[in-house]
Amino acid sequence: MGLDDLLKGVQTVAIICNQWGDTGKGKFSDYFASQWADVTARRTGWTDVVVAKYAVGINGPLLVLTKPDSLSGAKEFKLAYSYKKDDQLVDTFSRSEEFLRSVTPQYKSYEGYGDINDIRSYDKLPSSLRQAIRDFESFTGSRVAIVSVGADRKEIIIR
Repeated sequence: MGLDDLLKGVQTVAIICNQWGDTGKGKFSDYFASQWADVTARRTGWTDVVVAKYAVGINGPLLVLTKPDSLSGAKEFKLAYSYKKDDQLVDTFSRSEEFLRSVTPQYKSYEGYGDINDIRSYDKLPSSLRQAIRDFESFTGSRVAIVSVGADRKEIIIR
């Protein structure tokens, strides 16, 4: 299967970008202030896997994982697999504004890793990142077909 065939019907998910932005007292955003793409800042936050599952249900199961390189050097990274609502855990998404204002993401933490920009083989990615991808795929019913490991168009891994 060539790249053109693979990209038909593929959606892009930035694994470490979402609306929550729960970054621990601003230190996380300060740490990644140097992340730039072209002229705009590369916004970084924790991933909402629940909403990713919802998106997969609409757009299909093939994904391009972008920006895991933005986490290079962080001690840990987090993915939200559920929300807390009224002392209960919920693992389904609703577009309702009332729902979104009433939930708090519940995170699973993964060990951080170093620079991944020069990696071109999936098996050479840090084990914590590979585990997060496996967990993400299992929860969402998706398959990450391409992993971006840098801002340059050549910095990708095709699985």
